[in-house]
Amino acid sequence: MVTFDHIYALLTGGDIGTVIALSAALVAVALLSLLHFRLLFWNISEYRRFRKTEAFTALKHSNMEVSLMVTSTLSPTII
Repeated sequence: MVTFDHIYALLTGGDIGTVIALSAALVAVALLSLLHFRLLFWNISEYRRFRKTEAFTALKHSNMEVSLMVTSTLSPTII
């Protein structure tokens, strides 16, 4: 697993191509993390709104209840 020590060594001692590529990758990771949390909060708010509908009650009492796998949405965020 890559740690800060690995990244710092490459950013300070690597050639310019490595520094540019690694910096671009770190910026991409940060932007995708922000997008992930934005979409996660949007999904949670939509789910809370959906829970108040008749369609949700019907879904809970059918075989399609397995499609409500909320924990599989939240678990990648925790890890």
